[in-house]
Amino acid sequence: MKIEPRDKWLIPLSFFAIYILWGANYLANFYAIQDIPVFLMCSGRFFIAGALLYLIVKAFGVPNPTRIQWRNAIFSGFLFLVLGTAAIIWSLQFVYTGIASLIVGLEPLVIVLLLWKMRGQKPRKRSWIGIAIGFLGMALLVVQDQFLTDDMTLVGIGVILFCIIAWGYATLYVGDKDLPESKLLTSAIQMLSGGTILFFISLIAGEWQAFDIHKVGDRAWGGLTFAIICGSLISFSAFNYLLVKVSPEKVATSTYINPIVAMLVGWYFNNEELSSQSLIAALLMLFGVFFIVSRKAEQEA
Repeated sequence: MKIEPRDKWLIPLSFFAIYILWGANYLANFYAIQDIPVFLMCSGRFFIAGALLYLIVKAFGVPNPTRIQWRNAIFSGFLFLVLGTAAIIWSLQFVYTGIASLIVGLEPLVIVLLLWKMRGQKPRKRSWIGIAIGFLGMALLVVQDQFLTDDMTLVGIGVILFCIIAWGYATLYVGDKDLPESKLLTSAIQMLSGGTILFFISLIAGEWQAFDIHKVGDRAWGGLTFAIICGSLISFSAFNYLLVKVSPEKVATSTYINPIVAMLVGWYFNNEELSSQSLIAALLMLFGVFFIVSRKAEQEA
């Protein structure tokens, strides 16, 4: 991996983006959906970010994708952004942002199981340990009284679990599909298509009838702006940049840094409750993820 002089400051800034900005993005989404209907907000966020990113990559002369590449990018955008992201944001109406990010942090465990199911890659011993620890933490999290006594919270947790399965499937789906060589162009198409699909979902759900733009407060506008610029444009670009500049294992550390950031941001700015049982569950779940993403897990027979 060739490191140029400018990388000495771009790499730390990029890690800041995928650690802090992505972690804080959960609360930004929560603020936005307080005044803007969920699917309408997601539609605007993804479409605006996708359009800006598309204009940027085209300005640098990136060639147009083929019809098949368009089709594959649109379908993966549906999996990633409609099923894998917008539904999570919907669940933030019922689940604390920190808890939601913690459950999403189980994604590497889900991918390991999907690899076994879809490609016959049986998990190794160390991965099984990580899976067991992660789901033990998940069980400890969910059996708390404040969750068991609130049906909609349990529904929200169930939706998040479905979302990370959809995201995991999409991750494997794009691995062997014909997509544009430019990852940024692929992302732009995914966001444009995801935003368009969510716009029609918003229409079908009747969100427009109940929406009054004049009632959107400054905090909601701020959350939406943060989600567009920091959550989509900056952080996603930083993620793609790091993939070609540092080892995948280092990039994967965002998987267990994001939940910590999201939980602290939600606690400090939104008075979200952090029980001792939730903290213990968080440690177990993050430790399980560490077993999955560590280099040793990859090398062990």
